[in-house]
Amino acid sequence: MKQLIQPLFALCLFLGAFSANAQDLKITAKLQTNLPSQTVFVVGEPIRLSIEIDHPPGAVALVPEVLPLPSAIAERTEERKHVRTALDNRERDSYVIQLLAFEAGTFTIPSFEISFSSTVAKTRPLELEVNSDLTEQEQIIASSTLAQAIAELEKMAAPNPNTLDILIDDYTPLYILGGLILLTVLFFLTRWFIQKYKTRKKEEELAAPPPPPRPAHLVALERLEDLRTSEFLAQRNFKAYFVELSEIMRSYLGQRYDFDSVELTVFELLRVLRDLRTPGLDLGHLEKILNEADFVKFAKYTPTDVEAHTAINSAFELVERTAKKEEAVDVSIQ
Repeated sequence: MKQLIQPLFALCLFLGAFSANAQDLKITAKLQTNLPSQTVFVVGEPIRLSIEIDHPPGAVALVPEVLPLPSAIAERTEERKHVRTALDNRERDSYVIQLLAFEAGTFTIPSFEISFSSTVAKTRPLELEVNSDLTEQEQIIASSTLAQAIAELEKMAAPNPNTLDILIDDYTPLYILGGLILLTVLFFLTRWFIQKYKTRKKEEELAAPPPPPRPAHLVALERLEDLRTSEFLAQRNFKAYFVELSEIMRSYLGQRYDFDSVELTVFELLRVLRDLRTPGLDLGHLEKILNEADFVKFAKYTPTDVEAHTAINSAFELVERTAKKEEAVDVSIQ
């Protein structure tokens, strides 16, 4: 690869700049190269995608962990950077994402979603042109899989030395015969054990019906109590604390209202709950708990002890108020 002769991050080319307004959300993106005089990108040299999101304070703007990139372009995920800046009555989340192109040509980075609290905005597609200064053999290796690359490298290596034939006794047929006999014995033994296990399992299932699943709210309350008495707060491990709190609430809501909730974003989760009948569920309190957890996890925000205790107390109250009437419990908040 060429040695870089100018400082990194020098702005070269604006291939796409855009802004999207949703709830006063402003997004700006641009593509950068390393040399100020460079007008197109080069195979193997870093391409930087800079994204700035200006928004009201109180939450974090999130970029997808995996971008929808063309097959010839990949992200160096370990180089992704996120910086938060305070502005006048606003905040800015800045992301720097490093890309590498493996083939020459004209490509399009499709639009992708930026999430902010319950708002989702889409970027515009970005066009980029990539040239290559690699030789034909180097380009094959750069754009191939590992196995193909090794084959090309072997072609460029020195010829193999002449072989020397050494004769030894070949017991391969005996080994094969012994292996086949052993495999046959193992096959029948395994089949016998499987049949015996299935028979015993079926007898156990017929003998006693499985116990009913525990009520969702009891499981959630026990997990919340374990979290409250854990060492996370004493060790000031707020990230692990809020990640566990978010997972408990998502699991409870999915079991309570019968939908898959663990992998949904905050916006998607709230949208599903609004369409369901959820008496006693305060969506505002729920959104605050989940957004605060995301803020700690992704924006490296350090909450106070009071905020941590308030969050788990709100979670206790939410579970108690939404428990089914026939399963209602009385657990005091400490």
